[in-house]
Amino acid sequence: MSATLAPPTTTPSPASNSADSSPPARTATVSSNPANPTAAAQPLASHAGTTVLVTACCLALWSLASGRLWHTDLWDHLNYGKHLLQTQTNPVTEPLLPLAAGIRMVNIPWLAQIGMKLTERSFGPAGLQLLCGLCGALALFPIARLAARNARSTTAGLFAAAIFYIVNRHELHVIRPQLAGLVCYCITLAWTLGSQSHSLKTWIGFTALFAIWANLHGSFAMGLLVLAAAAAGRACDVFRRSRCIAITLGDHQLHRNLLLLQLCSVAVLLNPNGLLVYPEIFSVSGNANTTSMFEWQPLTLRMPHGQIAAAVLATAVLCVRCSPRRLRTTEVLIFSGTGLLSAWSARMLNWWAPAAAVLLAVHLTAILRPQLNRIRFHLPVRPSLAWTALSLAIIAISLAATPLGAQLRSGTPPAASATLSRETPIALARFLREQKNLPAGLNWFPAEWAGFIMNQTQGSLPSMVNLHVHLIPEEVWSDYLRISAGSADWINLLDEYGINLVTIDKRSQALLLKRMRESTDWQGLYEDRQSVVLTRRKPL
Repeated sequence: MSATLAPPTTTPSPASNSADSSPPARTATVSSNPANPTAAAQPLASHAGTTVLVTACCLALWSLASGRLWHTDLWDHLNYGKHLLQTQTNPVTEPLLPLAAGIRMVNIPWLAQIGMKLTERSFGPAGLQLLCGLCGALALFPIARLAARNARSTTAGLFAAAIFYIVNRHELHVIRPQLAGLVCYCITLAWTLGSQSHSLKTWIGFTALFAIWANLHGSFAMGLLVLAAAAAGRACDVFRRSRCIAITLGDHQLHRNLLLLQLCSVAVLLNPNGLLVYPEIFSVSGNANTTSMFEWQPLTLRMPHGQIAAAVLATAVLCVRCSPRRLRTTEVLIFSGTGLLSAWSARMLNWWAPAAAVLLAVHLTAILRPQLNRIRFHLPVRPSLAWTALSLAIIAISLAATPLGAQLRSGTPPAASATLSRETPIALARFLREQKNLPAGLNWFPAEWAGFIMNQTQGSLPSMVNLHVHLIPEEVWSDYLRISAGSADWINLLDEYGINLVTIDKRSQALLLKRMRESTDWQGLYEDRQSVVLTRRKPL
């Protein structure tokens, strides 16, 4: 694939997308936009601008790969990955939680879970850190390259990468199957907001992409929505210019967009769950249990990432108003549609961030172009194998600088305290793993810690819940929340579920801890700075 940042040089038709673009302008600062025929003779040659964008993405890779592993649903996915490898089958009912036994499970991200578990098994936590960094960098690059191509300026690509990273940093640092879905989404978005060419590689590539995506994460639905927006946007643009329904319905580009949408919708069915993947998407997002989860709540200005998103939104609207460029309907549909989804659920900010980054970066560059041109700093415009070699060298250096690179050089894995988040109950898990005479039966763990504790104890301590809350019966989840809050009937609920061991997070379950310490039926077994373990004096 040629790494040139130049836009396609084909002559646009009267109803083409380029009719909505601004007139060609002078080369902007840090630009690289030649349509050089020598690039075809050297398919591996790249422009200097590409190397600049690769460097920016490698910085993000190093930052993400050096971050600590989060303590929440990462470990649940690793537990499911371990179960998949042990049984060699994709479960149809929940396999790890006794209280959810028999509940139908449509495990869409099975392939991602296996990949994560194999990475952990081969390279330890440092391998998971690198996996997080790679996914983040692979998501950033197509967005940065798209902005650079659309604006004909590498500066726009740098703007887009920075905006995307800042808006979505809280999601990029949490490794989960969603990161693999984000990579696929950004590739789809880059095509949709770019040239929308329909070559043979496009048909084969997107069919394969969606077939794989449907086995990595349920976000393939967002990819289908983006392709639907491409078709709807194309129809609106053609009708707006032609004012004729017949011309709109006969548009060949529209037909190809619709056919690609249908083809990808069918490719999604190449998964172990078949048609069940479609209703599963809605059952997860509409599950009553998710309303109690912070990340599924509406995005508000009380959230730090909500404040950042609001600032980006206001800036984007202002830039679009002042920019000499015109908007395509597809851009408006994707930007506004994903924005509304983000307002409904903070988790959806993951899909708005790349679209907002491209729109803001391109229009901001168009506004600043006269000022940027005065700097008169231009990168070499001729593609060269030397820039490709330099890009590969930068990638190699960034990989070597990660914790996994250090581990491979020294042969010693980093300490758990250096790779896991400070909220991870490392000492607690070590204590529970070493105990031989813990009471039998169900255990009560904070949902955020359950996956890690089950992972570290090899599943020997079954938990009441974990963070796959959509698989937990509503009554069980409601009772869990009441116990966690230290409600008046906490002791009756623990008796009802036959729980003999309770682990408490001192920070979030202070009232429950206070009441259990006041009870004569429970005694302390372990305590550290963040947790307390209590057991019944007379086990049930």
